[in-house]
Amino acid sequence: MSDLEASLKEYNDTLALSNLNLDDVPRNVRAGRESQKRDAAANLELVRDRYAAALRKATFGIAVVGPGTEEFVKIAKEEAEVLVVDGTELYRRITDRVAPSMGTNRDFGVSQYSAVITELRAIAQELNLFSMPSPKWTEPVAVGDDEGLLKYITAMVDSGVGLDLAALYISQQILTAGLAAGADKTTVPVLVTGLGDKATQMLPKLFHEGRNALVQTTSEVTKEFVLDTFNKVKKQIKSSKKN
Repeated sequence: MSDLEASLKEYNDTLALSNLNLDDVPRNVRAGRESQKRDAAANLELVRDRYAAALRKATFGIAVVGPGTEEFVKIAKEEAEVLVVDGTELYRRITDRVAPSMGTNRDFGVSQYSAVITELRAIAQELNLFSMPSPKWTEPVAVGDDEGLLKYITAMVDSGVGLDLAALYISQQILTAGLAAGADKTTVPVLVTGLGDKATQMLPKLFHEGRNALVQTTSEVTKEFVLDTFNKVKKQIKSSKKN
């Protein structure tokens, strides 16, 4: 059994025990099971972290960019077991928090900045970050439609916080996807979309050296192109193991 398989089993067993319904347990052993349930709940985060470490060693990250991204992902999911995460989710989450406060003039002002800070604090807490620099903002800015708001918030967060926050958030997305899929193979392909021109900077932050690649798509993506990409990935993994 590989480290990834063992850590996934440990996580699932611990999760099941932490969710145990004590009403279903015979009275004569309930006290002991209650103690086991408390211990499992206390250890769940540590066990999840062990799975996360094992998963990171097994993942091969592919940043998919260009107009054919959606089709590439569709074909890849049909042809292989892959995890797929959206690299824009962090920014879209913050945008969703801000959007209801936007007025008819579509200005980003004090209320919107406050909403950004509130959501960033919630995200920091989820990621166990004790401190985080605040994005800079000085005066109201007309951002236009929802896509304009997303673009503005993306630039604000990246310039104020840096790409490390996005990398941590995507890593958490990969972990969540891995647990949901029960990923336990020797190599776990991960497709990351939405990185755009940040892909080359983000890949080393998310995946080990020699276990990541950038795929530029055109408007036409074929099954052959996708399979060729995965064949190149296999060769790259073999080469990295030799080195």
